[in-house]
Amino acid sequence: MNFECWKKAREGKTGISGNWYSLKGSRTQACHSMLEARLRAFFDMSPFVLECRTQYPSWNREEYEKYFLASKPFPNNKVMTIDFMLTLSIPGIPYLLYHGVSGKPREQINHEKSKARHEREADSLSKWGCTHEVLDEFTISDTEYSNYLLLKQWFKWTDVSACMHDAAELAESLLKSKAKGNLDRVLPMVGRRLGHDRDHAYRLFGVAAFLGHIWIDHRFPLRIERPLVVLR
Repeated sequence: MNFECWKKAREGKTGISGNWYSLKGSRTQACHSMLEARLRAFFDMSPFVLECRTQYPSWNREEYEKYFLASKPFPNNKVMTIDFMLTLSIPGIPYLLYHGVSGKPREQINHEKSKARHEREADSLSKWGCTHEVLDEFTISDTEYSNYLLLKQWFKWTDVSACMHDAAELAESLLKSKAKGNLDRVLPMVGRRLGHDRDHAYRLFGVAAFLGHIWIDHRFPLRIERPLVVLR
């Protein structure tokens, strides 16, 4: 994927901007606030999101055509950026979906300026069959965000495609296991039965969560000294 963020991190006007490595973008991505960074972590770990792009450009096609036919450069201030553009694969739907997301603090969502902006975004994206929604800082809890960061550390720099079979096998064994105790007791024990050392068991566990083979219950913190709580 050769997509490059339209607005760079240094162009952020509010919040704490930065460049973040994305599992779904094959490069670093610009986020203009910690709210966007939280949402990006969620999209990275969602098995339904195939690709995630930040600071995605959108513009009025008819207006662009007028500038093009007049051999005039299209002004940058006429390009609107969408915080996130996602490519989704939803079970039961035989085609990919494109979904735009705007991250906005809850206290600002109902401001007239924000509502007008979101209406423009939704209208622009709908013209090519793309859906749109607004998410706020309460979409992802502190616990869920922390869990995603930890999971990503466990399989960072891992060749996911090479681990897919083993990750699925580990997840299946974990879900069937009746072993009790904290995660650092149960996971290495199940991993050893499958021929994996402790480090690789954690690596496979992260991949399993990434691929949707196991679903963490994010009401609870994911910690090695705590029992694992999953959705069944």
